[in-house]
Amino acid sequence: MSDHLKPIVEALIFASPEPITPKTLYKLLDGEPREDVQAALESLKADYERPGGLQIVEVAGGYQIVTRAEVVGAGARDARRHRLQAANHRT
Repeated sequence: MSDHLKPIVEALIFASPEPITPKTLYKLLDGEPREDVQAALESLKADYERPGGLQIVEVAGGYQIVTRAEVVGAGARDARRHRLQAANHRT
């Protein structure tokens, strides 16, 4: 796999408003061997398996980069706590 492909595949997945399929990636990266595109995708998926705020998920036969549910839940709890604290200070 060419090292330059992984960040390109990542950017395409990130920028796509809907899940991007391998078929679409192959079309967009027409000059690259399919095996290299697939290898870049697999390597990227492995990178996103590490702990962090984002993950790559497979949706409708394609891929999206989304926020991890546990991070969103923690953020919502923090926002709720902040609103409650602010309301208590106003009374």
